[in-house]
This record gives sequence, C-alpha cells and structure tokens, in this order.
Amino acid sequence: MQGALGPMIAQLLWDRSHYAGANALPYGSLFGAGYGQFFEGASIYEMPLRALVVFGFILPILLPPIAALSFTGWRGTPELRLLFFGGAALVASTYPRMDLPHLTYAAPLFCALLAILAASMPWPKLRTGLFIGGNLLAVIFVWSALAQRSREVSIDTNAGRIRAVEPDAVFVRGLEREIPRGSTLFVFPYLPIANFLTLTRNPTRYSYLQPGMMSDRDEAAVLADLRKNPPARVLYFDFKEKELLATWPATDPARCRFPALEKYLAANYHRVSAIQTSKRTFDVLEPNATLLGHR
Repeated sequence: MQGALGPMIAQLLWDRSHYAGANALPYGSLFGAGYGQFFEGASIYEMPLRALVVFGFILPILLPPIAALSFTGWRGTPELRLLFFGGAALVASTYPRMDLPHLTYAAPLFCALLAILAASMPWPKLRTGLFIGGNLLAVIFVWSALAQRSREVSIDTNAGRIRAVEPDAVFVRGLEREIPRGSTLFVFPYLPIANFLTLTRNPTRYSYLQPGMMSDRDEAAVLADLRKNPPARVLYFDFKEKELLATWPATDPARCRFPALEKYLAANYHRVSAIQTSKRTFDVLEPNATLLGHR
C-alpha cells in the first residue's frame, strides 16, 4: 500500500547480483589478519590464556556442527527442534559471508540448545567440567569488556554523547572540527558513519561505495548526483587495493577503484585539511571556485 514492495524486490535483486560476489567468505573465516593476529607478540606463558580466549571467540563456528551431531538429544522434543532449526536458519542467512562475525549472530539459539542438552547429561563429572569451563569463559569475556570500557572516553558530538577508545575519539573530534553540522558531505569511498556523526546530508543515493559491489552504472549514478548537487565537503581516503582485498577477498582485483569518480573529485575539489588517525589519513576536500561558479 505504501509502495515499498517494488523497491524491496529491486534491492534483493541488486544484492544477488552485486553483494554476493564480493562478499563471499568461507564458513568460519575471519577477514583481515585472520586468527593469527590473536597470538602476535605473545610469550610462551601467554599462549594458553590467549588460546582459551580464541576458543571462546570461535564458539559460534563450533556450535552448529556440535548441535547437529547431538540430534539424538533434541530430535524428540519440539522446543529443542525449534531451537536447532531456528539456529540453522540463522546460519543459512549469513550466506555468502559466513565469517565469524556473522555466525556470532546465530550463536544464541545454539548456546541455549546445547546448554539444555549439557544440563541433562547423565555424567556428573562431565556436567561439572562443562559448567566450570563455561563460567571461566564468561569471566574472561566480562573482564575483557570491563577492560575495554576502562579505555573508552566520553565525547559530545552533534549526534549526542558517545563512548570510544582514544584513537577513534581523535577521529570523531576531527570530524566535529572539520565538518560543519547540517552541511552536505560526500564520504568516499567507505565510511557511512561519518554522515550520522556530523548530521550532514549525503547528496548521493549511496551511503558507501565498495568497488567490488558497485557496477559502472552505480558509479555513473553517483557521479550524476554529485554534478547535480555538489557537496560542500568531501571526506576522502585512499583505500588501498591490498586492504580492500583483505576485507573482501572475493572482490575482482580488476575492479578496486572508481576511476570516473576519482577523476571528477581530483578535477573539481581541493584539499583544505586532514584528519590524522593511527591507521590512515582522511582528507577533507572543498569544491574549487570554478565548480562553485557553475552552481
């Protein structure tokens, strides 16, 4: 009745033809530096503790197959069958990006199912061992959460008060300083949260641009929007091909840039300042006088 069905179908078709290819990841993978990053710089004495933490992290990968192998325990109970098949549906919904972060969303139903099965085991010592192990993991993750929060600071932003670790706080303060509230801002190629934090208007129809997902037609649509409504600011950073392929390894290496958009920005905008963070430099661009004269 509100006309949303057509756009929804169009979006699903776009996801099928664009999102699935660049975002394909094997079951249980971890993009970027992978699982080895958890053990970098660890001494031999730290290894056992880190291994326990990693085991807690990878539980979402292990729970679905363990639950499937425990079918004799849940197949006769309707409530337990509901937990299993609900969890299986959530796992299926992560396709094609079946990595650890997305599988974590499916973990709660399997946690409940396996906790019920573990509590009904006829072996007291095994039940006790699982109970102790589960509580040890819980304590470690609670401690980690408390340690994380202790490193955060409060920041007043245009979008309200937020908490962030100091490196991220540096970036947020830079946004507050360099981007006027309520102005028009185009973020290129990838950082959709910037418009939210600054309460700025995006003159294009895309909140981010990932070369492996967007086609030449999408690039042309963004370019048309920019020419029609040139933004007052552009937040730009050079997304290196190596970093892009580490995040989206299924991306076509031949489609890691937006040459038409980059050419347009280079010809019509100039750098006025920069926001420096520990990971990268974000350039703040303003339109050239010639572009302003055509508005």
